[in-house]
Amino acid sequence: MTIQAMRAFQMGKEGTRGTAVPATARLVGALDITPIDEVKRDDTPIGVLSEVRGGRDIVIRKGSEMALEMAVSYEQLMYVLAMGVKGAVVGVGTSPTVWTYLAPETADPAPDTFTMEGQITDGTTPLDVEIPYTFCPEFTISGALGDMLKLKAALVGRALATSTFTPALTFPTVEQIPTSLCKVFIDDTWAGLGGTQVSAQVYSFDLTYKTGLGIGERVDGRATMDFTKYEFGAHGGTLGIVLEWKTTAAAERTKAASQALRFVRISAAGSGTKELIIDCACKHAKGDFWIDPAPQGPNDVASLALVLAYDPTSAKSFQAVVKNAVVTLP
Repeated sequence: MTIQAMRAFQMGKEGTRGTAVPATARLVGALDITPIDEVKRDDTPIGVLSEVRGGRDIVIRKGSEMALEMAVSYEQLMYVLAMGVKGAVVGVGTSPTVWTYLAPETADPAPDTFTMEGQITDGTTPLDVEIPYTFCPEFTISGALGDMLKLKAALVGRALATSTFTPALTFPTVEQIPTSLCKVFIDDTWAGLGGTQVSAQVYSFDLTYKTGLGIGERVDGRATMDFTKYEFGAHGGTLGIVLEWKTTAAAERTKAASQALRFVRISAAGSGTKELIIDCACKHAKGDFWIDPAPQGPNDVASLALVLAYDPTSAKSFQAVVKNAVVTLP
């Protein structure tokens, strides 16, 4: 029988990037942390045969990579959107509050950064750590029948540091989203998004969004040799949709051949006024596709492979809207 330590994770939004803050919200998900500290070893011969010679080894860079996994909820997806797609977003209205994360096409997304806190304990002796300056270079939202809508996010942050786990934060109430409640739409224009539902055909989908953010390392006298810094690069992504071979799949072959822009919406409505809407401008990755060799049950299926593309008419490529009862991002 394997005994596993208890784990808890929480986070706080930073007022100044890289300046650690106490956590303000518990995280309903799992966070795997990998330190990426590098050591430079002096290999000058000193008259011994040992490959690693003691006394002249120094850490030359520090940082952390994190893998976040969670079921998508209307309350906590916003953390990843804020640290990747667009920062400084303010919710509009109440009942619901509407949070709109529109990826900028000609400017820095200026992401919000967070201090992540983690605690590992055997029930008696806790180990508390924190990672400031955390943001998101890439995330994937996937949906499959018989499961929840899932989120996997690759995060980066500054060096893992010993800290004090902020006490007395209550475990949040969140509403997670079953994949079966999602709808998929494919339309011809951004303005027409949400007009044509792909009804009773979709088996699964996977959306990977690359935020364009990454680690920026410079010679700038950082005493901690901490290298995390957001750096704007090319953003984009991929979208895969597995659906039955019916009229939609057949029609999309024509769109693939002409490399026409396709506009895809994935949405889900929760209790009350809660809602998630993800909009993408896309093109087919290839000029043609055919029936998959492995059917889903007795029916033939197709796998649409799309890449995110810029739509010059709307000047957009990606947007996520979350409607919930969260008035302020914790």
